[in-house]
Amino acid sequence: MGNALWMIAFGFTLASLSAQFWPFLPTAFHCLLLLITILLLIVLFPKNNYSRSFLGILLGVLWMASVGHSYYSWQLPKEKIKKNVIIEASIVDDKYAEDIHKFILDVSVFDEKPVSFYAKVNGYYLYQRFEKGQKVRLCVRLSPAHGLQNPFAFDYWRWLVSKNIQATGYIVKCDDNELLIPTTNLSYRIRHRLAQGTPQGEKWLNAILLADRSKLNEADWALLQKTGVAHLFTLSGLHMAVVYMLCLWLSKWLFFTFRRLVRWESGVLLANAPQLLALLFAWGFVSLCGFPLTLVRAAIALSLYVVIVLRNHSMQANQGALLVLAGCLFVFPLSSLGISLYLSFFAVFILLLLIWRFQGPAHTFWQKCLNLVRLQFFLSGFMMLATGSVFQSLHWASFLINLFAIPFVSFVVVPLGCITLLMLMSFPSLGNTLADMLGAMLHQFMMLLDSVPTLSNSIVTFSGVWLALLFLLVVLMIPGIRYRIHGLLFVCLSIGLSLFSLSSSDKWQVKVFDVGQGSSMLIQSGKQAMLVDTGPSYRNRNSAAETIISPFLTAHKLTKNTLGVLTHLDNDHAGGRGFLSDNRIVQRWLSPYEGCVKGAHWKVGKLDVKVLWPSENDVKNNTLSENNLSCVMHITDGNISVLIPGDIEKAAENQLLSSDVDLHADILIAPHHGSKTSSTAPWVNAVSPQYVVFTNGYLNRWGFPHQEVVRRYRNIDSVIYTTAEDGFIQFSMSDTTDDNKKIDVETWFDDMNQRWYKSR
Repeated sequence: MGNALWMIAFGFTLASLSAQFWPFLPTAFHCLLLLITILLLIVLFPKNNYSRSFLGILLGVLWMASVGHSYYSWQLPKEKIKKNVIIEASIVDDKYAEDIHKFILDVSVFDEKPVSFYAKVNGYYLYQRFEKGQKVRLCVRLSPAHGLQNPFAFDYWRWLVSKNIQATGYIVKCDDNELLIPTTNLSYRIRHRLAQGTPQGEKWLNAILLADRSKLNEADWALLQKTGVAHLFTLSGLHMAVVYMLCLWLSKWLFFTFRRLVRWESGVLLANAPQLLALLFAWGFVSLCGFPLTLVRAAIALSLYVVIVLRNHSMQANQGALLVLAGCLFVFPLSSLGISLYLSFFAVFILLLLIWRFQGPAHTFWQKCLNLVRLQFFLSGFMMLATGSVFQSLHWASFLINLFAIPFVSFVVVPLGCITLLMLMSFPSLGNTLADMLGAMLHQFMMLLDSVPTLSNSIVTFSGVWLALLFLLVVLMIPGIRYRIHGLLFVCLSIGLSLFSLSSSDKWQVKVFDVGQGSSMLIQSGKQAMLVDTGPSYRNRNSAAETIISPFLTAHKLTKNTLGVLTHLDNDHAGGRGFLSDNRIVQRWLSPYEGCVKGAHWKVGKLDVKVLWPSENDVKNNTLSENNLSCVMHITDGNISVLIPGDIEKAAENQLLSSDVDLHADILIAPHHGSKTSSTAPWVNAVSPQYVVFTNGYLNRWGFPHQEVVRRYRNIDSVIYTTAEDGFIQFSMSDTTDDNKKIDVETWFDDMNQRWYKSR
């Protein structure tokens, strides 16, 4: 039975993990065929291992398909999108950052109708402070889950789906916003008692004891990331193991005392009772923390371990880990889209591999300590590379920091924290004293980490890091190489990662980024590139340049040979210049005020770039609006041409039409994002593009692109793309003749990253 369960779990896990790559969901008919196939396998091949694995695969496909269809079973009504609606919801999670309060809501009533879905909403300058666990009535404006889609950038849409979030939006200030049911649970009372103590360490205590990181600000998150200790402030298997051991010790003491008092003879029930009681306490801790995903995964693993021990079953570690992974995917199927699942099980896999590789006799205390240090050394190194691949940068000091931070948190902070929680529930005054001491200790610890210099390097996501990890794993599997050589290889490969990058294409390309309501595109010819506009910067001081453009340029090794051109200086086109300049990613810039005027021309690889507008006098006299002063560029290889007009409107279009310049282009970046104040009929006919790209945000408030403008381009048979609907767009041009213009078009949604959970 154990082997059969393991084979089924293997197939189920394989299918569940593959669901993140499905371009579409199986239909109800496909699911019915799968169900019939499962029944036939059970009847015809009940004991065959291959049929069991195949059975697990079919079960996994059926389960993930049903989860996917369930996710899309409720859709935000079109007539309610970005309209004021009244909802009732329970606050699942909250985070406060400066003037923004971010909530994840479990919505139960939508526009006076019972529903069930999750929403992520922001509140700006709320006069009332809402907290996790409360039930509230709110006036909100919602949109369907969506996110910017670009290579090498964080996939916000995927993250939303991994959290089962179906809508996003913001809270509207109105009289209907009110608290319906206050929080009175034990977790809230403990947080309230912690708040009465030292303010210095309260936020760290909440994070490490109750999985409540709502009070961590942007500076705190930056500190956790650069020091590589964020995993220590996420309740996981490390905390669960310590909690279980403390609970087991307490349970054994209680049952020993009870047996001495009642003189109860030892038996099977009494012998197993401490483990069961400790497991019950551990799940109680999970409940106290609000069932965070990472802690639930650890509790499932612990439950499996206790069952195996009590039933005297033997199971290999890899089989146990696989069963736990299958259980987590069954309970939290959408977690396969999140990165935390893979980081957690990658850590477990590396730990098991290291234990197997370096296992040997340890007769003395110092030998055991040496083995632990060796395990910690390599585990920290591997996790530094793994987290670096996620956050696209390697923080070298995090490796050394974790060597002492993990033991400190594991053997000092967590045990003291568990005792503090117990005292807060039983003897509040004593618990507050312990909380003050532990909070002050954590505050000093974080201050010490903040003073440590951290050298970092940008790296290529999923390329250099994972190749290095794979190579190191292979080396670790070779018994003849001593661990000293392993360490040397680790250091050499880690240093080499910062030099690794993707090679550029031989074709010349136009790459249009999805930066929301704004514009940014990259013109690349060989090793030369020109960045046209940078997209916007945001109120939280982030920018599209930091999160989208910089990772892309770094991945393609274009940070030294890229010219920056700003069509004009509005935020949606030039918001990222400061970041790119300060970080020396783009060091040379042109704009209408810095040489990008009529008559200017230059080369980008084999491409000729010619500026058609504005004239130098127009810029000096400042007689036109900022939009109409946009730098208009014509780019060509002698055959295929691209026209980038910025945000020019009717006045500038008419001036260009009255001049004797040739405006025809094969690819046009539509002026002013498709506003009805631009793309006049004469302009559309003069340019007569084969492809038109509208750079606009999803459901933007201006309604770009305007439908009348879209119709004008369709009337001349132009192929239309929008970054809001297609995401990142790439045009690739080969060497051609006039009779054969070869332009290959790829979009992120339909060609590069088509996924079932991004249905349109």
